[in-house]
Amino acid sequence: MSLQSIINSSTNIRIERPSMVSQQMTRSGRLISNAVPTHRPWRFSVTYRPAKRYSEARGMIELIDYLDRIYTEDIDIGYSNPKLDYITRYQGTMPQTAQTSKMVSSNDYSSSITIQTPSNYNGEEGLLFAQGDFIQPGKTSGYPYAYTVVADVDAPTPEGQVEVFIHRPFIPDNYPAVDSFIGPTAGPIAVGTDCRFRVQVVSKPSTQIQVDKFLGYEGEFVLQEVISD
Repeated sequence: MSLQSIINSSTNIRIERPSMVSQQMTRSGRLISNAVPTHRPWRFSVTYRPAKRYSEARGMIELIDYLDRIYTEDIDIGYSNPKLDYITRYQGTMPQTAQTSKMVSSNDYSSSITIQTPSNYNGEEGLLFAQGDFIQPGKTSGYPYAYTVVADVDAPTPEGQVEVFIHRPFIPDNYPAVDSFIGPTAGPIAVGTDCRFRVQVVSKPSTQIQVDKFLGYEGEFVLQEVISD
């Protein structure tokens, strides 16, 4: 929970999802943009708020130094610290249906996935996902990549499947098994604050001992999502 402690005690979190786009201006004044296919990894720049005395934080410091820029940690935004839940909180009107739906299909590197509503869904109307909602296939399966929804999704009537457009191409993953997060035997998807991000430290500021022996850091932590393929 070392990097999670940094997130939970932050005073500022800058969130980026960089894409690679080249632009050029023609002689006639036309602007031409070409997007390079990428995974658009999540990147978080975090400013830590001095909240612990150095003597109380030595274990956390040790774990952060151990992770360094070598090992990963799964973090959440808004689950372990509810004061941050406004960043990732579910915005639709059907939380129970959304949280028990399953991902059933996707074409590799397609910008949409197909969601199956649960068997006890009775076809009521509502907003299954709102634009900007966070979702993650396989809540309990170990699938590591989270997405945001780019357009509102109405619940299907009657029970059935619905296409969900996501902010980046779907990233295939074989851990621990594909059928654990996609297909008829898959577990439910994660929604909102239940989503997790598998990150690694890109930049780690120097440790400080501040007035009254509080722990501080000189600068920002930069954490980036790790994508295995």
